[in-house]
Amino acid sequence: MCWWTRQKPICVTTPDDDAECALCLEPIRRRMAVCTECGNGMHKHCLDKWKLQCVLSERTFTCPLCRAELT
Repeated sequence: MCWWTRQKPICVTTPDDDAECALCLEPIRRRMAVCTECGNGMHKHCLDKWKLQCVLSERTFTCPLCRAELT
């Protein structure tokens, strides 16, 4: 289970006090975070902004960390 939402998919990171969003580099708090299908975690609003950028630029929506295709 994703350590901060207790929902699938499985995050490969472990919870710790200094976990930070890979996009904005701010601390990740459990209620603000999501896990991608590839197991990377970040703020939901950061991932939403990334998805919008992908859509507006007509690119495939991918994980901003590993570039795995997301749905």
